[in-house]
Amino acid sequence: MVATKQLRKENEELREEITQLKEKLDEISLGLKVASQKGTTTLDQTKSIEFLSNQHDDFVKFTTTAMKDIREITTRLDKIEKKCDSITQAVDDIESYSYRYNIKIHGVPMTAENESTSQLDLPGSAPLNRLSIYDHLTPKQQNLFYEAKKYREVKQYKYCWVKQGVLLRKNDSSTVIKLNKLEDLTSLQ
Repeated sequence: MVATKQLRKENEELREEITQLKEKLDEISLGLKVASQKGTTTLDQTKSIEFLSNQHDDFVKFTTTAMKDIREITTRLDKIEKKCDSITQAVDDIESYSYRYNIKIHGVPMTAENESTSQLDLPGSAPLNRLSIYDHLTPKQQNLFYEAKKYREVKQYKYCWVKQGVLLRKNDSSTVIKLNKLEDLTSLQ
């Protein structure tokens, strides 16, 4: 679990860095566009035409080079972003797999260190309405299930349950919708 948390943390840091780099690239691109639109009209008219021509040529070369560099950096950032997404998916898959055969049981009283389950008197005398058994969901799946239940109430879906993933169903005759991420809920709207 520590390794997956560390991977998630590093992945989020990479995402933040990517976002910051994209914002800086956008600022640079905007600055270049504004500068190219202004052109040489703001220079003193007392300067020679030859000087202006050389300046303009240098500016065009610089703009071309800068735009090429920006496209290359953007391409690299997109590749890094895809890798981050695949790492996130791999971490989620590993975490889901580790939770796969776990269940949560609520309503069972805590035992002392030397007590056994036969001393809890569960088999015959425990009221069944006290006990609840749930799939043990990853934190991401718990949040998705929570949001899906809220969505079910608002959109009047009849069913929302968990069975190897979060599932929704509008009514008895409709098809089952499997939700993998929160964006799946927004795409239903």
